[in-house]
Amino acid sequence: MKHNVGEFAERYGLAVRRYVAQPRGSDLRPALRLGGEAVVLGIHLLAMAQIHERSLGGAEVWNVKSKANADSKPKPRASSRQTRRSELFFSEAILPMVKTHQAAVQCRSELGKLTATLTTRNRELAESRKALKQGLKQRIHAEGALKESGKRYACLVESSRELKMDLRRLTQRVFTEQEAERMIVSRKLQNEIAQNLLGISIRLSALKYEARNSTSGFRNEINQTQQLVRQSARSLTIVANSLKRP
Repeated sequence: MKHNVGEFAERYGLAVRRYVAQPRGSDLRPALRLGGEAVVLGIHLLAMAQIHERSLGGAEVWNVKSKANADSKPKPRASSRQTRRSELFFSEAILPMVKTHQAAVQCRSELGKLTATLTTRNRELAESRKALKQGLKQRIHAEGALKESGKRYACLVESSRELKMDLRRLTQRVFTEQEAERMIVSRKLQNEIAQNLLGISIRLSALKYEARNSTSGFRNEINQTQQLVRQSARSLTIVANSLKRP
């Protein structure tokens, strides 16, 4: 790389001295080509200026206007015309470098904008990821709560089913016990009615016998028989009511 830059500096010095020695209106395309080569070699503006200064500082500028002046000695100092022409050559040579620098500045500016945009996008993406994670957590929590609610609902349904079964068994038990109690009461009343009817039958037989002997005894027997009849009627009413109840 250093060898290439040194060779470039020699060719640049030769070209600039040749241009300075030529008459006005000379071709500047060599300067443009050298500027393009400097860009390719990666030579920056300051280094290019140093190469230009070294090319003119100790160089002998020959005037090749005519063959008669070919053997003339170098001037100790460059004239104002030579200075202007060397500056013109340098300006033309650095033109590709300036354009490249401007393009680089523009690229750097665009790169900065792209970097800022990318930073903004990354921040938005990070916020979106954070919101997504938060939403995912909420969803997982909601699913867990839903599962827990489903378990509680299943437990409630099972408890309700068990309560219904218990209530059905209890109802059946109460009904059975009530039916047994009604049967016991019915038997007792039936026995009582049977006894009362037997007493009435005996009283009637006694009435039949007493009617032949005395009237006062007959009345007493009639009263007692009426009481047995009323008592039997009450017992029948109780039995009927007990049988109507569910």
